Amino acid sequence: MADIYAKTSSLNDSLFKQLIGVKRSTFTHMLEILNKAYQAEHLTGGRPRCLSLENQLLLTLRYWRHYPTQRLIAFDFDVPQEPSLG
Repeated sequence: MADIYAKTSSLNDSLFKQLIGVKRSTFTHMLEILNKAYQAEHLTGGRPRCLSLENQLLLTLRYWRHYPTQRLIAFDFDVPQEPSLG
């Protein structure tokens, strides 16, 4: 799987904002909040995640910015899809 977060980490701040849609400092702050919420929510365990929190946040921001199909998001982030019903 291509680690999208690793690719974005090497971008300069201007290009990061152009591609992701938020400043790097905003992204970092959002990630801190997500980490705290994730830790609080999963104190007793839970289902293992397919993506790191960084990539989950990037996936969400990409969706909000571009509104791609769920199939395209699943392909880009190498996340399994539910089988089609038909």
